[in-house]
Amino acid sequence: LIAEKGLTQTQFSSLIGRTQQFLSKKFKNGESFQANDIVKICDVLGIAPEDVHIYFFAQQFTQSSTF
Repeated sequence: LIAEKGLTQTQFSSLIGRTQQFLSKKFKNGESFQANDIVKICDVLGIAPEDVHIYFFAQQFTQSSTF
């Protein structure tokens, strides 16, 4: 979504008030964002409130051999 908006990670990180290193670490390690960061990210990327869960709270399911 960042690239779709024509932004680099450096530009995006600046727009949300964070460093590029902070953003890179979040993406690389799959770390969660805090609520205040999510609000800024949604504002910059134009993510509607009803769509926040799609980008930040997606559940991961694993297949189990027993049901």
